[in-house]
Amino acid sequence: MKPYIRIGDHSNPTIILDKDKNLFLIRGRSFPEDAEVLFEEPLKWLEEYAKAPNDHTIFTIKLYYYNSATARKLLEVFEILQRIKRSGKKVTVQWYYQEEDDVIRENGEDFALLFDIDFELLSYPKNSK
Repeated sequence: MKPYIRIGDHSNPTIILDKDKNLFLIRGRSFPEDAEVLFEEPLKWLEEYAKAPNDHTIFTIKLYYYNSATARKLLEVFEILQRIKRSGKKVTVQWYYQEEDDVIRENGEDFALLFDIDFELLSYPKNSK
C-alpha cells in the first residue's frame, strides 16, 4: 500500500500514513479552510488500510491546536480505528498534549471515553512541537 504523506503548514497538520513503516501520524495545527477536503484522502486511505491492517496499529496524534471541523474528522478516524480493533487487531492511540494544555488533554480523555481503543495520554514540554 502506497504511503500517504502531506506536510503541514501554518493551518494544516502534517499527516503521514505508512503501513510498511507502521507510522500513522497527525501533527501540528489544524484549522483548515475546508476539513472535508483536507481529510478526504487520508480517510479513504484508512478505509483501505482497515481491510488488511497491521497486527498492531499505533496512531499518533500530536495536535497543539485544532478546530471543531478537525474534531469531527478525528471522530471518523477513531471510528475506523475502532473497527480495526473489533476485527481482532491491536490499536493504540498516542494522544500528545503540551504539559499545561488542559483543553487538549481533556479532549483526549473525552475521545478515549467514546471509543473502544487503547488511548495513551502523553504530555510533552510546552516549548517543543
